[in-house]
Amino acid sequence: MIFDSIFKRKLVKHLTNNKMQFENDLATLVAKSLNSCFDIGLYLNFITKNGEVNLKDINTNIKKAINNEGSPYYNGRKLYFEIGHQKDYTESEFENLYGINEIKYSDFYKSPKTREVFSDIVDVSIIKDQRSNKFRYDIIDKPNCILFVEDILNKIYPEYEYSKQYSSKTHRFLKKISDNCFFGFEYNRRFYEQDLKTKLCLPDFRIIIINDKFQRNVSEKDYLLGNNESIIFIDQLLNPFFLSPVINISAIFGMKSSNGGNRYFIDELLNEKYDIYFRKYIFYQMYINNYYVVDYLNYLSKSIVDAINDNSSYTGFEYSSFELKKIEERTIFLKQYIPESYLKIENAIKQKLISQSVFETTRSTIDLMKMELDNNIIILERNNIRVSD
Repeated sequence: MIFDSIFKRKLVKHLTNNKMQFENDLATLVAKSLNSCFDIGLYLNFITKNGEVNLKDINTNIKKAINNEGSPYYNGRKLYFEIGHQKDYTESEFENLYGINEIKYSDFYKSPKTREVFSDIVDVSIIKDQRSNKFRYDIIDKPNCILFVEDILNKIYPEYEYSKQYSSKTHRFLKKISDNCFFGFEYNRRFYEQDLKTKLCLPDFRIIIINDKFQRNVSEKDYLLGNNESIIFIDQLLNPFFLSPVINISAIFGMKSSNGGNRYFIDELLNEKYDIYFRKYIFYQMYINNYYVVDYLNYLSKSIVDAINDNSSYTGFEYSSFELKKIEERTIFLKQYIPESYLKIENAIKQKLISQSVFETTRSTIDLMKMELDNNIIILERNNIRVSD
């Protein structure tokens, strides 16, 4: 099975066919989450002006988004639902949500099951005592933090195993879904190590499909732009309707270490209680996210298997009017952006404003966008749509 344009069109078809079951699963998820520690995801994504959540409003919003003409929309690079409820919080709203989050965090650890699973996670310190350095961010023990996070993955996603065969700097956790295809998620360890130099955070996990033709040395920017037939990036490892199931550990760490330049505060932060608290909070965030993302993974996995087993004839150029409109908008943007970008980097390298390596990396990224533009033009022409120069 190669992941060409025909497969991608079949995938969109089956994502559409299965979206009603996904809607039903979400309604069940919301109902069982109310009045539990898990309903923090409802507050952070569907809070009303009076600081409450309403079951009817949540289900109405989800139903509206799923039944939108553009849902689901896959642009060849990422899956989207046309969701309009996410918003930026005012300072007072965030303070209120932070208070709710603290209560739910406390409730989370009242569960014997939660405490049992946490006690089984590898016991390593993620805060290191490096008092000779005055900057707070240097106290993060990067190897231990990665070890801790990956052990949590093993515990809460047991069916997705770390694949040494298909991993390099990017670690992949996969399950087999057909004779030659795997479904799961990945994160770039090197990028995560860089992030940990400046903040305590979690990796950016990405949902992927790969086949047995996949080579570990494939360029990430290649397949993230949809230009590889052995791997497809689907989405972030988040439920699209619950993108913020809890307040992120990076925000919590930022608040706890807001006086990080102070010598006394650094000594205080190195106290064992903070190390335990941060570990418990990371587990809390990953566990709650898992709770919300499982139904999304099941929906994607079923749709992918259905697409793999779909033997119907397809040209790969069957698009809805909504999709064609999106492709046309993207094409208009690329036709203007690409020539301007080529010109900018050519001038920058001539004036020695950028290094040769930066020039080559940027140039190859624009080249991939040019491939996307060429493919878009073919799609539009096949559907009798011409984009003027």
